[in-house]
Amino acid sequence: MAFRAKVSTKTVQAVSVGGTATQADDVTDDGEAKAAEKFASLGVDPFLTRALTSDKYDKATDVQVAAIPPILAGENVALQSHTGSGKTLAYLLPLMTRAIAFDRENTQGGKAQPVQLIVVAPSRELAMQITRQAELLVGSERKSLVQQAIGGANPNRQKEGLRRNSPMVVVGTPGRICELSRSGHLGMHQTPLLVLDEVDELQRECFKLDMDRIMQHMGKKVSGGPQTVIVSATLTKDTLTKTAGWCPSPTHLTVSLRGNVHSGDNPIEAEAQRLQDLELPQTLEHLWISTTRRDRVHDLRRAIYAVDAQHALIFMNFGRRLDDTAAKLSARGLKVEALHGGLGKQERQQVLRDFTKGSVRALLTTDVASRGLDMPECDAVFNLELPSDGIDYAHRAGRTGRMGREGIVISCAEPGEEFVVSKIARKLAIDIKDAKVGHGRLKISGDLPDSS
Repeated sequence: MAFRAKVSTKTVQAVSVGGTATQADDVTDDGEAKAAEKFASLGVDPFLTRALTSDKYDKATDVQVAAIPPILAGENVALQSHTGSGKTLAYLLPLMTRAIAFDRENTQGGKAQPVQLIVVAPSRELAMQITRQAELLVGSERKSLVQQAIGGANPNRQKEGLRRNSPMVVVGTPGRICELSRSGHLGMHQTPLLVLDEVDELQRECFKLDMDRIMQHMGKKVSGGPQTVIVSATLTKDTLTKTAGWCPSPTHLTVSLRGNVHSGDNPIEAEAQRLQDLELPQTLEHLWISTTRRDRVHDLRRAIYAVDAQHALIFMNFGRRLDDTAAKLSARGLKVEALHGGLGKQERQQVLRDFTKGSVRALLTTDVASRGLDMPECDAVFNLELPSDGIDYAHRAGRTGRMGREGIVISCAEPGEEFVVSKIARKLAIDIKDAKVGHGRLKISGDLPDSS
């Protein structure tokens, strides 16, 4: 039987795992042909490249070129690359190629097949972003091959989707994946492929019980256990140590902004390379403003207008303060919304749509969203409350200046917090300049006085 009896053998030819993909017979459009040819040399199934025809996919990114071959070869991989570098496709393309090959091998007489690939993400936003990427690859007519398992969404609809469609790929958050597993709707024992995206976040105490269950059941009946890929923009030695049981003996891949690739299986050498490559795009400008607790919201609003930010992402450390801050900004005429865990799925999606369309100029959120938001429109990041370290700063800053665009990061520091700014600057080897807001403009320390 053809691949799930949904994709004709004329459209998709079988691919030898780890080998070179053959081009689909009926790919005739120039854009599709170029996309297929571009990734074919890396071994990606042409069925997955049909949608990669826009300028956004003109060429495979450095992390895709580095990660696709070892993942296709069946290796466990620990992948680190900066935000906006194309990590999601770097693991989806090869793992979905493998999933298709496994699915073809196992399809018998129309019998429902096990889920071939499970992707676990710590936040709803990140899980939905990955789901959209996977759906893009299979095409709108095959969306049933991808099933989301995301908290906040209707669990009964997800159960029905699993029962009716027998999806090939499931993307979800730890709690909902475990809920579907316990209910018997999501079987993981025969699933051979696993991704743990933003794996450092998945190590948090709030995910411990769910992650323990997932790892106990995942690929239990697969010979040798599941192939596992762990991913983050910041993989530390501590993270690698704690995930050793989740992803045994991985190949470590670190891809820097300069395109440098460090590959190996020595975690100490890999850690040194990761620290060296914990960098941010050169297109970002980093500033900080000295303010007080009483004036910081006022100074934030003035800074947004001073840099003419049209899509400002504002970070705070605690979700309980978001609504109060949003109310203060809104009272002064700024169109603002808050994104937090208290919102339902539909409300969260509406807030994100409003921000993307520009009907909301500023979006308040916490670090939970910094790992999952893919917003090319974001032209400025503001730290209304300082992150605890350079890693969190890097994730926040990575929401702007994506894929070579320009961006600005402005941090508000209260008296006594300047040392935190200096510590972050040293950690990331960046220059965070002192700035002041006045008369509708931002004046950076060291600038020549305005002679106008």
